[in-house]
Amino acid sequence: METKKKLIQYYSQYSNDYFYEYRRKIQSIEIENEYLEFSPEIHIGKDTLTSISLANKIKKSTLICYFPMSSCPPCINLLLEKIKNAFPDYAQRDDIIFFSNDVEYKLRNNFYGKQIFQYADKKQVIPAEKYSTPYLFILDKEMKTKLFFFMDKQTPDYTDDYLNIVKQKIFNHETKL
Repeated sequence: METKKKLIQYYSQYSNDYFYEYRRKIQSIEIENEYLEFSPEIHIGKDTLTSISLANKIKKSTLICYFPMSSCPPCINLLLEKIKNAFPDYAQRDDIIFFSNDVEYKLRNNFYGKQIFQYADKKQVIPAEKYSTPYLFILDKEMKTKLFFFMDKQTPDYTDDYLNIVKQKIFNHETKL
């Protein structure tokens, strides 16, 4: 019985250490990607012949939802569920953009109700693109990234908190201007 208690204590401590170390790493990546200029030429949906500047689509602060196809389907589904809960009208909103450079061609016009934006030039990179976790950030009028957030299915409440902050502080503030 004593051995079992020690094992439980050991694994409990190990998992807490791992969680905090992981969160610190994620936070450092989020901070590295703050205030970067992001204004690529893009394609929208299946139209790969027409390139436009993303700056032409951004009229105010916009929530960019980046979906790498290398992320696991449960992560993508969880993030989409969280977005739907926070913004039931997300599909009609022009201040919420879905971005992915590697989503399947057949899904580009309707990826969970939205068109996918992707780079016109594949040599361009989105901030933090090398990570396979879905993430969110705000793109402001000056085309600078703000409020980077990596979704983590282990802590879904963090995603709820992030989306509520965006909804209250970014979108509600702008509607009052």
